[in-house]
Amino acid sequence: MHNKIRSLLTALGIIFGVASVIAMQAVGKGTQQDLLNQLKLVGVNNIMISQKIEDPTDKNSSKNNDPNHKPNTSFGLSMADGMILKDLIPEITRVSPEININAFAVYRNTGHEAKLIGVLPQYFTMLSRTFQSGHNFDSIQLSQTAAVCVISQEAKNVFFHGEPPLGHYIRCGTVWLQVTGVLDPILANDSAKKKPIASENKVEIYIPVKTVLTRFNDRSFITKARLNGGNDNEDDDELSKPDNKNYNQADKLILQVSDSKYMQTVADLAARILKRRHGGVPDFEIRVPEAELKQEQHTKDTFNLVLGIIAGIS
Repeated sequence: MHNKIRSLLTALGIIFGVASVIAMQAVGKGTQQDLLNQLKLVGVNNIMISQKIEDPTDKNSSKNNDPNHKPNTSFGLSMADGMILKDLIPEITRVSPEININAFAVYRNTGHEAKLIGVLPQYFTMLSRTFQSGHNFDSIQLSQTAAVCVISQEAKNVFFHGEPPLGHYIRCGTVWLQVTGVLDPILANDSAKKKPIASENKVEIYIPVKTVLTRFNDRSFITKARLNGGNDNEDDDELSKPDNKNYNQADKLILQVSDSKYMQTVADLAARILKRRHGGVPDFEIRVPEAELKQEQHTKDTFNLVLGIIAGIS
């Protein structure tokens, strides 16, 4: 009887140990898949430079602690920053700004909150976005600052309900935008079932960046209204009202590097150039998403290895 119980406990130990090892391998594969999905969202070999608005009420700010502090001047993150970085750093192959505006979009009797995103045509290539129908912005549309747009799959579903969207117009504020393209959804790398990544389920409308600056709002312009903290014309469209806290022309700059081995070097050099251009004002932050995700993956792999060893011993 005693031997039977010992044999049973030994068998259970083996069963649970093998099951634990299999479970750890499955978890490891899942984290790798998660890494691939996140890389799809940020693109490969991309560096993200984002605006950073300093809080004037921050008591830890050096200028708030020093009454004699004379603040430096910065004109914020701009398209010119991106062009200069590309000119000075040969490893940068593509650059695109990103200007974000929240708006209420309307098509016929359907209205919905939308995110307007001002970009350059290479933006879609940099983020590995493909077109379901239609086409990218062409040179004529760019030169004429045409009121055209490319929409996400979710925007197509919300506004058109199965109707072909190409050639139709969506009203954003007082501007009518003609749909010239529809993007494919970003699908998770799941061999069992291809499904859209959660962060892709947004109503997004992509517009040529110069169209955004001329027809909607260019935050880099200093006007009397902005200096007074008000609006020149109270009847102006909501999208054109100045944002007195945000003086950055661009919300983000995306840099694509020729080879991943140059990523950190390019990021460090870009930081030094921008710090000089912005007068030493820390109004931007630089991220290397691929490096961050790989570090996160390495941490998860180490954790899974430790758990696997423990499971194997058991």
